[in-house]
Amino acid sequence: MLQEPVLFIEVALTRGLARSIHEILGEKTLSSDRDKAPDTAIFYSINNTQNGLAGLGLGKVLIFQVVEALKRDNPGIKTYATLSPIPGFWERYLKPSLQGEPVHFTLSPERLKNFFQEKLRPQILDQVRRITGQETDDLLEALHKVLSRTDWFEQKEFSNLIQKPLTEIAYFYLTQEKNKLGQPLNPVANFHLANGATVSPNQIHFAANHSPRGLLESCGLMVNYIYSQTWLQQIGRTMKGLLPWKI
Repeated sequence: MLQEPVLFIEVALTRGLARSIHEILGEKTLSSDRDKAPDTAIFYSINNTQNGLAGLGLGKVLIFQVVEALKRDNPGIKTYATLSPIPGFWERYLKPSLQGEPVHFTLSPERLKNFFQEKLRPQILDQVRRITGQETDDLLEALHKVLSRTDWFEQKEFSNLIQKPLTEIAYFYLTQEKNKLGQPLNPVANFHLANGATVSPNQIHFAANHSPRGLLESCGLMVNYIYSQTWLQQIGRTMKGLLPWKI
């Protein structure tokens, strides 16, 4: 496999954290400070080119190599973070819970309801009736009816009502739901958190990918995982001199 790429990372250099893929791809007007020198590197895609490389831990190696190259060529970069999808959040996690299917998650249907303030529930139900033309008094059923569609994001009143609870549910999913090994259930969260990144509630971004695919994958949500300078220094000391290739 000489001269054939086996792994690649896509990075955007920005001023501050990028909170939307539409901003990175130039589909959204950037704020004025984006014209200044970048101070943040946003990793927004990490991919193996060969299926057999999955699970070998090459992502950590390549992240280190890219960070070293960026430090060399862009000394003004101080923050290293990702803008990551939340695969499985809708189809395998939230949707089954809303449908009342038997699930083995920490998030029970009753706990799920509690993310939505009681005073807001009648407003959500009213918006669901307006959008779907169907009557229901079951909050979870109502949310399922609308979130299954790819046009719900365009319903601004509905979107505004569910923005806060939806981002809180996503944070719960990323940090509290574990697999049998005690690792984060979400594979992307597991990768980055195991590599030393951190995540906080204000790093979950609503409408960060409102393409049909983004809505069906993770209700349009994306997340910043932030790599600390301490981790970067530690991994640098560990890997320096051990790698046979250079960027």
